[in-house]
Amino acid sequence: METDTEKLILDFLKKQPMGATVTDIAHKLDMSRTTTVKYLEVMRATGLLDYKEVGMAKLWFVSTRLSYAEHVLLERTRQVLKAVETPEKHLELLKRATQPHIETFRTYPMDERRKLAEMFKEMAEDVVKE
Repeated sequence: METDTEKLILDFLKKQPMGATVTDIAHKLDMSRTTTVKYLEVMRATGLLDYKEVGMAKLWFVSTRLSYAEHVLLERTRQVLKAVETPEKHLELLKRATQPHIETFRTYPMDERRKLAEMFKEMAEDVVKE
């Protein structure tokens, strides 16, 4: 899940077309170099950041391996995950997400509607399995 610190790092690096060193990032965000390196390495492992070595330094930048649409999708997914931190919120989200599909299925022939009902029944049984 993207933290506020990760968002600050991303926002800073988006404004640095040539990249930035750990020292630059740490100084700008008022963080220790050690903490900054830990965040950068985790963000690199998740595909958000990358670096290039220039002499002895590493210049960090927002990864170009993901398209803008993929970054947006990743951010939305993180927001959804954050929104479902409790079972109640998770249930509410599932209900809202499935309601449009149910309404669409109501326009289908009965045999197709029964397939959907059977699928939900199987899913319900999976939920209560020990």
